[in-house]
Amino acid sequence: MPSSDAALTSGVNGDIDEDFRCLCCGHNESLPYVLHCRDYYLQKSQIVSYYACKSCGLVQQKPLPVDVASYYNDYPVHSPKSAAYSWFRRRLMASVYLPPQSLGREKKILDFGCGDGWYLEWCFERGLNAVGFEPSALHAQIVSKRIGVPVFSDVDRLIEEHAFSFDFVTLHFVVEHLTGLHPVFQRIAKLLKPGGKCRFVVPNISSWEFALFGRRWHSLDAPRHISFPTLNHARRLAFDSGLIFRGEESVAFPNGFGGSIPTALWSRFSVPAFLATLPLSIPVTRLFPSGNKAFTMSRPLEGENKK
Repeated sequence: MPSSDAALTSGVNGDIDEDFRCLCCGHNESLPYVLHCRDYYLQKSQIVSYYACKSCGLVQQKPLPVDVASYYNDYPVHSPKSAAYSWFRRRLMASVYLPPQSLGREKKILDFGCGDGWYLEWCFERGLNAVGFEPSALHAQIVSKRIGVPVFSDVDRLIEEHAFSFDFVTLHFVVEHLTGLHPVFQRIAKLLKPGGKCRFVVPNISSWEFALFGRRWHSLDAPRHISFPTLNHARRLAFDSGLIFRGEESVAFPNGFGGSIPTALWSRFSVPAFLATLPLSIPVTRLFPSGNKAFTMSRPLEGENKK
């Protein structure tokens, strides 16, 4: 519960060591934030701790993992889903993902970290020029073949073929998985056309959901979630990448709240239990949508000051 997690961080002096280097500002002094977090979702053996940068406040893992590949073995987010599941997901996630029909036909969109490709496929069906990116070459090939759109796994090749051409770049629940923030946004800046927009959605660790559930918050998703950028970090990432920060919004998404209930009760995630919570979690998170934040930035138009 939140009170016990908060107690872990109170009255603890910051430390300076080589195990902490802030992914946003580079500072190396931190305070414990939430410690000894288990993998309640996939039940893997890794236990990780999160520290807050004393300079900019970014909450991130300490130490940072060197190789995260093992975290994603049997990761269900990447597996193909049924048509019924896809139909339901489009409606459930419409408040989080940009509805393709709102973007305009023939616009060019890159879904960076496209997972199983469901959003990419939705964009393609709605007449957008859709391109995906996934770091695994095998996974990118499988998704591309299944939905019939290009999915890259080499970001340098992606830039070489599509530099300064995208109207939109989306990163839905991707940024919190990254072990490097600035390099990704600097590459995204090279992919956007002048006036093109980048929108990314991340779990909000400053939310009432985290305060309620603490380390059992489903959206903490240790060890896969590496850091939790907030408004100040989004502003800095935009500025340092030569982009203009355009704003933030809270987005309603029931997974964090609903998924935390079985974890709080039984110390593990349960799909049937999560589905049973939807009649409660959908209205609650729509009335009080603080569990996730969306941030938007854009490439400046010619002559536009990025400040």
